[in-house]
Amino acid sequence: MREFIAICIHIGLITKLTLHDYWTRHPGLHSSYCSKVMDRERYLSILAFFHIADNGTFLPADNPDHDPIHKIRPFIKHLNIKFKEVYEPRQDICIDEAMVPFKGLSKFKVFMKDKPTKWGFKLYELCESGTGYVYNLEMYCADKRISNKLVDVTMRLMEPLLNKGYKLYLDNYYCCPELWTRLQRHRTMIVGTCRKNRVGMPRDLFVERQRQGDLDFRRKGQLIVTRWFDKRELREIQGCYELKQKPLSVIDYIRNMSGVDHSDQLISYFPIRRKSQKWWKKPFFHLLTLVSIQTTIILNLHKKQHGRPATNLAAVVKDLIIALVDKDVSYDAEQDNVNLPLARIRERHFIKLCPEKDGGGKSRRQCKVCVDRAKKTGISAQECKSKRKVSKFWCPKCKVGLCLDCFEIYHTKVDYTR
Repeated sequence: MREFIAICIHIGLITKLTLHDYWTRHPGLHSSYCSKVMDRERYLSILAFFHIADNGTFLPADNPDHDPIHKIRPFIKHLNIKFKEVYEPRQDICIDEAMVPFKGLSKFKVFMKDKPTKWGFKLYELCESGTGYVYNLEMYCADKRISNKLVDVTMRLMEPLLNKGYKLYLDNYYCCPELWTRLQRHRTMIVGTCRKNRVGMPRDLFVERQRQGDLDFRRKGQLIVTRWFDKRELREIQGCYELKQKPLSVIDYIRNMSGVDHSDQLISYFPIRRKSQKWWKKPFFHLLTLVSIQTTIILNLHKKQHGRPATNLAAVVKDLIIALVDKDVSYDAEQDNVNLPLARIRERHFIKLCPEKDGGGKSRRQCKVCVDRAKKTGISAQECKSKRKVSKFWCPKCKVGLCLDCFEIYHTKVDYTR
């Protein structure tokens, strides 16, 4: 299974038109990694029958305990556990949505017009603002057993970090006074833009028309709602900043709200995206790519602590696909060149007498090397002693006649006419 995962990651690193192209012998497309790690038919068989969850425990839709994402749920749970074990984020964190591209049929596929990927599955991600490390995630699935209110989604994502003094950054899709109140009870600060029609927002703050640079605010206890007009109006909830002509909260919000976007950007570099009729494989391969991103982030944080230069994502992915397999897949220039796809050079061929004619007489065939050299140069090869360019020997696999001396030339040289 490690070899299967390694090939999946390799597919995201090197893009080809079809899966079969990763095993092709075509001189223009050949790469040896996949063929060294696993046979093509074995990989395709594993991919066809690959499952994460036990289908025997799947409950139908009319069952009250039905789980819409039963097929991917175990993998998400496992990743959330591991992400929390490996790293504890710093104070500044953020929550935003990430999209997994999907255009097939699914009742929990969503459309988000403001995202680069419009159609697909939505992931709620809690990230560290500085690095983009995903600490906790949840997949939207229209599950009736749990609340899909954004306040409740945020509280579920934040549960492991409550009462620890974290500062959470949100956009206007999540942020509201109700959420601020609930998080404040758990010693968690919140900074975010907010829509003016949210319940609890001060109505008198938005009566007067503002000019560029105007600043106004309202305060209720520790909750501060700031209205600042730059090129367009910005409304913000916060409770941990002093007000100046240009609010520091705005500067800090812009700097710390890009954690999920940074993670999505890294995933876009080496996405594992293959067409599949099974919907759950889309989020699986997306999360598998995310694991590579998380590995890179942790590695670079460790190197930074020891004063060593950071490693780019491509180098980490290359090392990962080698470390996952037990076989020797090191690069061999002689084997991995364009000569490799030629069967007459790569395979073991043996010289034999030409088969007898139907009447029982001896058979002779034209020497392939001699004839081709004669066509190219006008004279037969000096290595070949046959003046008539015919031979009683041939190669059964190649189905061509060859002289004794020409047999070696034909099976060792790409251009045997030289």
